[in-house]
Amino acid sequence: MITKGKSFEYETALALNRCFKEEKINAIAYRKFNFRFTKQGFDILVDSCGIKYYLALECKSITLPGKNGVYFSCCSADKNGKSQIESENEFLKFSGRAGIMAVEVKNKDNKFKAAYLLPWSVVWNCYISSNACVSLDDIKAGVEVNWIKGGYKIKSEDLRTINSLIPLGRSRSRRVEEN
Repeated sequence: MITKGKSFEYETALALNRCFKEEKINAIAYRKFNFRFTKQGFDILVDSCGIKYYLALECKSITLPGKNGVYFSCCSADKNGKSQIESENEFLKFSGRAGIMAVEVKNKDNKFKAAYLLPWSVVWNCYISSNACVSLDDIKAGVEVNWIKGGYKIKSEDLRTINSLIPLGRSRSRRVEEN
C-alpha cells in the first residue's frame, strides 16, 4: 500500500538511493521540486562520479482501469508553447544525462501496483510520431520494478538494462567512452 503523503517521485528516489547504498554504487538520487508557474523539468536527477548512473527521470502514474497510457496532453507547456517533453529532451542533449520515464501502474484501491522504467527514446519516439500517449503496451515493454515490503525494489541490473536500450547519439557520447 502507498503510505499517505509519499508520492511516486519520493518512492522512486528512495528506491534508487536504496539500490545505490546496497550495491555500493557512488551515486545519489534527488527530487527536483517544481513550483507553480515555473518551467517543469525532470522529477528526479541522479548524480554519479561515473556516467553510467548520470540520469534524469520523469515520473508519471496511471490508474487502471481507466487510463491506457501516459498522455502528452497532461504535460505542461511553457509560455512560448514548448512542451515539457521538448524541454526535457533538450535538457538531456545539453546535460549528457540518460533519460528515463518511470511509470507507476496501479488499480483504483492501490492494492496492486508496479512501476516500469522506459528509456527516454521510447517517450521521444511516441511524441515525435504524433501519438497521443505512451501506450500501456509501450509501458509494459519496459523494465518492471516490483513493490516489495513497503517500497519499490530497483536493482542496478534494471538501470544497466535501461542504459543499454538508450540509443547512441549526442546525449550518450560520454557513455560510449566509458564502456
